[in-house]
Amino acid sequence: LAIFIAGFGAEIHVWSHKARRDNHWVVNLLHDMCLIQTPRHHGLHHHSPFSTHYCAVTNILNPMLELVKFWAAMEFCLACIGIKKHPARATG
Repeated sequence: LAIFIAGFGAEIHVWSHKARRDNHWVVNLLHDMCLIQTPRHHGLHHHSPFSTHYCAVTNILNPMLELVKFWAAMEFCLACIGIKKHPARATG
């Protein structure tokens, strides 16, 4: 499963944007089991303040990463080397 998730990360992200009827039944099963990121969970990333739920592969990691402030630390590190958040998303 880990190899599948790592290899198909971009595709998993696409599946989270598709309607259930447009995904293969296996994808829907994986969504139902929360083994890959569900559309509802991923939707949290697309709403203000746009500073959470960056992990687009699984529902399992985001709560842990948020708890240890991983994403805030990543944003800080990127800012230190001159990479800033997109202006439309810099409100968080």
